[in-house]
Amino acid sequence: MIKLDSFIQDKYLVFAEQALTSLLSFGAVFILSKLTSIPVFADFVLTYSYASFVFIFISYFISGPVLVFLPKKWKDKLYTYILLLLVFSIVGTVFLSFLSYLFLSIQVSNITFFGLLGLNLGMVISDLFKKTIFASKIVSFKVTVVASIFMVLSFFGIMLIYNDLNLKSILYIYCISYFGAIIILALPVIKARKTFNSAIDLSGNFKVILKDHYVYSRWIIAGGILFWVYSQGIFILADALGASDKSLGMVRSIQNLLGIFTILIASMESYYIPKFAQKTAELKMIVKEFYLRHKWLLLLVFALSLPVVSVIYHFMYEEKYGDGLWIILIIWTSQIITVYLRPYSMALKAREITYPLFYAHIIAAIVLFTLGVLVIKCFEEIGMATAILLSFLSSNLVLIHYYRKYIYNTKDV
Repeated sequence: MIKLDSFIQDKYLVFAEQALTSLLSFGAVFILSKLTSIPVFADFVLTYSYASFVFIFISYFISGPVLVFLPKKWKDKLYTYILLLLVFSIVGTVFLSFLSYLFLSIQVSNITFFGLLGLNLGMVISDLFKKTIFASKIVSFKVTVVASIFMVLSFFGIMLIYNDLNLKSILYIYCISYFGAIIILALPVIKARKTFNSAIDLSGNFKVILKDHYVYSRWIIAGGILFWVYSQGIFILADALGASDKSLGMVRSIQNLLGIFTILIASMESYYIPKFAQKTAELKMIVKEFYLRHKWLLLLVFALSLPVVSVIYHFMYEEKYGDGLWIILIIWTSQIITVYLRPYSMALKAREITYPLFYAHIIAAIVLFTLGVLVIKCFEEIGMATAILLSFLSSNLVLIHYYRKYIYNTKDV
């Protein structure tokens, strides 16, 4: 009989945590697209797109590199590292939230700055604590699962009992859920300091951390912003090109239903990048072993997801938005390409070769602003889905090239 402790391994806890976090993200879109009016949901889509921009910029610069640098360089100064990253996160999030608010308020009339700021801080700080726990193992991964359970239950619980769902109330519900989860994550980490007897020494580390994170993440940040352009910013672009609220809601809802692939990507990176980073001399073999071990599971997920998403859309959204089969098929194709090739990106990050990620995303953004604009203008919702596919396909072709150049065609040492 399989023992519970042997079954509940770290990678399953990482996956469970990411599944719960994604349940909040994608479940919120799923429910809001049903409970709110088309104009309110369109405003939410635009607001969340700007929030995603802030999250991508800060998380790529602050919490993303934690998975690589904490195991390599900061195990002995863990709390110094955490505290400085927390300060960087808060300052950067406030600044970018203010800039985002200036642009968002032009498109969405009833947005509030503090609602947007609360959502952004909640997303950024909770992600930082989770990445720290994953990389350091200072406390059990179960803490992240408990925090995510609270986040999901509080969000949906408050939403379902709230009578008047508008953009302002939605953002404040997000704030309550995220900051409750942050408290659950932070308390065990603070308490564990006594066990590790870790001193905090801020002198001289400020510039070191900023320099290391900048050198590592500069290309990832630039690429992340460009990724936002063709994954989330496309809705802002489509709105500017005259796409209807109905088209925005339809494509965003379908993209949301295919969110299981985002869960897979985030789980894979949180669990495997620290492992890859400790064995950079053997990456070609490690990536090969990854595919040998997981390819059938991935193919099964790909095969099952298409009919499941199609059925859910038929019962939940077809009456409101119309037939979405072709859009589902197009976006599904873009997602399976991205997930299946993600180990290439993970290997490049682990070896700290990050500029190819920027090149991949800039090519995708160029495709969006050329071919993408054309198909959106001509075919609206079908054009939006096609623009997403073209962008994702082009970015992954670039990654294949650089993976072969730096890892596949080199000898493990």
